[in-house]
Amino acid sequence: YDHARGTQTGFVRYDDGYVSTSLSLRSAHLAGQSILSGYSTYYIYVIATAPNMFNVNDVLGVYSPHPYEQEVSALGGIP
Repeated sequence: YDHARGTQTGFVRYDDGYVSTSLSLRSAHLAGQSILSGYSTYYIYVIATAPNMFNVNDVLGVYSPHPYEQEVSALGGIP
């Protein structure tokens, strides 16, 4: 829950063990623009799902702090 909440506020714990991804190209682009605004170039990758990935909205339901982001979190990184 804290990981999902931190995305919007800028208080992401980079050592929490999760990597954020999105089902939405638009959300990925907006995250790139806001988080990496100091860089002129950033990359968006298309990745395959893996067993360590879960849909944040499915897990948190009505408690998902940013359901519009369509976030999928990967525990331990992207394989």
